[in-house]
Amino acid sequence: MKLYTHATPSHERMLREFLIPSAIEFELRIGQSEQSGSGICGRKDFGASERGKVESMYRASLEPEGSIVLWCDADVQFFRPCVSRLIELLGDNDLAAQQANHELCAGFYVFRCNRRTRNLFDIILHDDISKYTNADQESLNIHKHLVRHRMLPIEEFWTVGPCKKVEIPYGIRIHHANWCRLDNKIRLLKRVRNIVRSQRSS
Repeated sequence: MKLYTHATPSHERMLREFLIPSAIEFELRIGQSEQSGSGICGRKDFGASERGKVESMYRASLEPEGSIVLWCDADVQFFRPCVSRLIELLGDNDLAAQQANHELCAGFYVFRCNRRTRNLFDIILHDDISKYTNADQESLNIHKHLVRHRMLPIEEFWTVGPCKKVEIPYGIRIHHANWCRLDNKIRLLKRVRNIVRSQRSS
């Protein structure tokens, strides 16, 4: 399965230290662009920093008809095999995404390349995401009715969520350092990696 991701300089370290070494099941396709704005979610300039990412998201949808592709942000790390489980969970849907406060997360999702998903990502590409607080994620959820979609189980495809204490379910497949300030992401990724390793050895 191909894995598409994207990194600006602010996320390069996470890409190299956490995502790439752990994504051993996947054939990686890495998009890169220059930094635009702070890259901090919720700031007025966040949409500008996400423009390159949205272009990479659209390119992923141009894979051959019927291909199943994974998108994940650079602040993701893998702990258990995922490919067969993602295909199972996708089922007959067009897209299956990590949960983010009861919404679809634009930072981790698996999708089937077809007319509906290409249309969805084309709309997001041409949307003015700078007007949204959460940029591409907000656009994805506004237009999600265009595809058959579902959420991935949070106990397997895990993120800590905003302002939450880190209590990691046993046996998570991935961790996404979402809802976290940029300067805290690496610290959180390291902490979760150490906890998961400790769980395995106990």
